[in-house]
Amino acid sequence: MEKLNFKNKTILAVAAHPDDNDFGGAATFAKAAREGAKVIYLIATSGQRGSNDKEMNSEKLANPRRGDDR
Repeated sequence: MEKLNFKNKTILAVAAHPDDNDFGGAATFAKAAREGAKVIYLIATSGQRGSNDKEMNSEKLANPRRGDDR
């Protein structure tokens, strides 16, 4: 198999949930970034789901995932 050249490439990783790209392709994205690619994650939801914490609500869960400190 021919080796991929990631130098000066842009990779757009599209997923519905915040951790989907990590579970599906983290090793490839990390390798590409190390080799000079720009890796962009596009997440199609606000991350308001996915906690077993009974004290957590949708807004509190989504805020840090959006980078919002509220």
